[in-house]
Amino acid sequence: MEAGMAVLVQEGWDGFTIAAACQRAGVTTGLVYRRFRNRDALLAALQDRWLSWLEAEQERTLIADPGWAARSLPDIVRAAIDGLVAVPRAQEGPIRALSLHGTFDADGQARLVTAVRRWGAWFCAALLMQRDAIAHPDPERAADFCFRFVIDAIIRRATLGDEFDTGHRFGGWDAFADELWSAACAYLLRPQPVSAARIAARTD
Repeated sequence: MEAGMAVLVQEGWDGFTIAAACQRAGVTTGLVYRRFRNRDALLAALQDRWLSWLEAEQERTLIADPGWAARSLPDIVRAAIDGLVAVPRAQEGPIRALSLHGTFDADGQARLVTAVRRWGAWFCAALLMQRDAIAHPDPERAADFCFRFVIDAIIRRATLGDEFDTGHRFGGWDAFADELWSAACAYLLRPQPVSAARIAARTD
């Protein structure tokens, strides 16, 4: 399975073959075909294995007790972002291979959605430990928006690489996490401007 994932990461969806996976693993194709009926079955098994790893890693992170309540909001944001970044930092290649080539089936997509929702609940609960420090008039809304912003940026970085198709490089996950932290803190700690439309809605 490790060899199959390595081939998928290196060659992508179009270049992935059972023969290439067998060659990398040093086994015969007959041995693999006795377990998997075809290429799609092997890819489905690779997807399932990776998702199981993701779920186990998520469980390990979510049950950890980083002492949120004793931390300042900026420290909570830093720890929460580091927790979200840990998975793509460790598995950037598989994430890119599986996401860009559309190998997730309906079950895989549902498991991913569930994982993201769990991350979101964890992230927001952490931030709301210091709700009084959040400058936004609706702390729950701000925490949710902050998670969406952070997770979307992380997914884009993991799937498209460091350049983001813009030509600018951040220099790795540490620098990228630093920028996310700065942006998230600026949003959460700065008093929010009120648009004319929102003012009008409040006075109606």
